[in-house]
Amino acid sequence: MPEPNFISMLTELTSLNLLEAAGMVLVFVGVLFLGSVVVPGRRIKGPDMEGNTREYKLNGLALFLMTAFVIALVQSMGWFSLSVLYSQFAALFVAANVFAFLLATWLFSRLPAFRKPLLASGVDILLVCCPIRLGSEWT
Repeated sequence: MPEPNFISMLTELTSLNLLEAAGMVLVFVGVLFLGSVVVPGRRIKGPDMEGNTREYKLNGLALFLMTAFVIALVQSMGWFSLSVLYSQFAALFVAANVFAFLLATWLFSRLPAFRKPLLASGVDILLVCCPIRLGSEWT
């Protein structure tokens, strides 16, 4: 059997594969979010965008190691097979990128500069779509 390439994987996408992949991506991101809240970590104080002091929890390495350990444990016990990452790669690729694009669009729409009327103020549309600025001001 010939080795499938990425283009042939894209042509074999079905709505069921995409739905399963979207579910896997959302469950994985949800578990990571829950883990970032629950996993303990050292707390430090640092500035936020407005210059106020904010407390940050440094637990990324612990969360990464726990995720790797749990995935290895689940794989070794036979509850989940990591081969699904290979067999469903194209669907996972599409689902993860759609999720990332929707989240980035939602975050971008929350910017104060995005809420202003664009054409009435004469703002260049490239500056609004691709805001490259230094500092914390978006006005």
